[in-house]
Amino acid sequence: MTEGGQATYQVRLKTQPSVNVTVAINTGDLRLRYDTDPDTAGRQDTLTFNRTDQTNLWSDYQTVTLFAEHDDDMDDKVFRANHSSADGDYSWEGNPPVFGVVTVTVTDDDKPTPSGTIQISPAGTLTIDEGDSTGGTFQVSLSTAP
Repeated sequence: MTEGGQATYQVRLKTQPSVNVTVAINTGDLRLRYDTDPDTAGRQDTLTFNRTDQTNLWSDYQTVTLFAEHDDDMDDKVFRANHSSADGDYSWEGNPPVFGVVTVTVTDDDKPTPSGTIQISPAGTLTIDEGDSTGGTFQVSLSTAP
């Protein structure tokens, strides 16, 4: 996704849980925000999966929207969105532990667009005979200052 933009992905449980399950999402970095409920203002970072109810059923996909905050550097970022629960057979403390990870790459929007070209002189093909100890030369320059 691009810095300052948004992207979505979907989450569901693989099997019916023994109890209702709340999944928490966390990267440890506030530059990546989540919205798990488009009808509620503010930041939400949990999903609830019900064992048997008609809404938010464990087998239904739920959408997570990510927002990448804008910053002033020119660095791309990689985040690990960790998904974990402490509920029943989906507990991250269970044996085996259950958790999921989504890797999010954020491409920075502050990178300059090059305006010049690389110039090579002389143009064409440089031919050097095998064993020629004098070699050949060419020059490389930029058409504009970086």
